[in-house]
Amino acid sequence: MSIANIGASLGKIYDSFIEAFKIKEFRKLCGATFFIYNAFMAVSSLTFFVIVYKLFNGDAEATGIWVSLFGCLGALGTTFIVIPVVAWLSKKMGKKKAFMLTQSISILGYIMLYFLFIPGKPWMYIIALPFFSFGLGNLVVWEIEIEKFLFFDIFLTKVVFPAPEGDESIYIPPF
Repeated sequence: MSIANIGASLGKIYDSFIEAFKIKEFRKLCGATFFIYNAFMAVSSLTFFVIVYKLFNGDAEATGIWVSLFGCLGALGTTFIVIPVVAWLSKKMGKKKAFMLTQSISILGYIMLYFLFIPGKPWMYIIALPFFSFGLGNLVVWEIEIEKFLFFDIFLTKVVFPAPEGDESIYIPPF
């Protein structure tokens, strides 16, 4: 391992990224992933302040376990409910329809959170958590699909093993 080898490897990574970014499908998937993930993270980050200031009038000490419950129950719901459901739905109804359905469920969760943050009744927001968890759980499942799609279906056939010049038929890579 030397500086020259590291530089050459980084150069190859950069060149591959430039090649991948020329593919329209890649740019669309990157954009969708960026907006979905950042929307989920923004809401999740602000939840601490909403719980403290809306439910407990700014008294962080009075929140007790309610802030922690939001993260813990959300993570458990994502891991043990949402990810298996999304994977099952994608097999039953197709990836695109399952994605649209589960994103709709996530949006419903966001709306429910808005109405279920009730001062004096902090347990109410727990009702919305399974729906809200579809945002991140959906993203986890689709990231795997996006990587598979980009690498196997697009990158290999367009960049690594392009069709011979003048051949417009589907080209099967030689491996």
